Amino acid sequence: MKVFIAWNIVPEDPRYWKYFEPHGIMISFSSSKYRNIRKKLESIFTMGIHEWLEYKGFIIMDSQIAPISVSAEYAHALHPRNKFLHIYYLQRYARPNKIVHKDYPLVRSDVPEDLKWKLLRKTVKNAELLRKFLEKKGVNDKEVIYVIQGWDKKSLEWCCKQYVNMGIRNYAIGSMKHLSFRNKDEIIHRIEFVREIIGKRAKLHVLGVANTKLLPILKKYVDTLDTSSPIRAAMFNEIYYIDDKSNRLRRTKITNISEDDVKHYLPAKLYAMFVNICENIENLKKSIIKRKLAIINAYTLTRYVSLL
Repeated sequence: MKVFIAWNIVPEDPRYWKYFEPHGIMISFSSSKYRNIRKKLESIFTMGIHEWLEYKGFIIMDSQIAPISVSAEYAHALHPRNKFLHIYYLQRYARPNKIVHKDYPLVRSDVPEDLKWKLLRKTVKNAELLRKFLEKKGVNDKEVIYVIQGWDKKSLEWCCKQYVNMGIRNYAIGSMKHLSFRNKDEIIHRIEFVREIIGKRAKLHVLGVANTKLLPILKKYVDTLDTSSPIRAAMFNEIYYIDDKSNRLRRTKITNISEDDVKHYLPAKLYAMFVNICENIENLKKSIIKRKLAIINAYTLTRYVSLL
């Protein structure tokens, strides 16, 4: 199993790969509501996301994209007849390794049943239309990850079987983030259930895992997952560290641990960064300190998952 670190374009997250080699990153354009995104996007479309980031590793690009306005050169990609094509063209201009098809997350429990089914059918219809579009263009869809949505066994089963009948082999399961801490058992049950339907050979990615305590269990069922927890923890002045006695990943306030707790696994550059944070503990509110903490968290999480 590999963990992909969620990475925002605006405001720009730390460039983790300058300090260690991540398994990969998950990029979202959801921050495109910011006014200063336009120039960045045009540079990304021209250069490609890898060159723009100076990162040679694996990149997945999410489909949760807000409305974007760019120059006339790319305008034909912004207003096609179908929204799923709008998003597909934007993703392809960036040239990541894989893209996530346009889905409709089901994260609120108070949504009426009929509306849930409407959104689920739209998610599946987008997958069907995208596959037909790519087939017509003579393009293999192996670069596309199709998102499974659902809120109970009936809806999950229906969605999975629709995809299996289409011959899809690359899957992601969404709407997990809101369950991460409230209902851990439900997450495991859903993933077990989905894996049983799509088969052992299919690739399965989990979108937005916040609870790292689930990682040892998820390893049995999934190939990859993504999380924004390293930088979210840093925002609360919290650090991930690997307990040298239990080899478990733990999370606590930075003020609760010492250099001895991390020196057995942090490489020299990141250990020096940790020492610097401790020496400037009174400046924890400063962005530069939180960014350093996020880098250490991302490294520790990646190392932990690699050792599972």
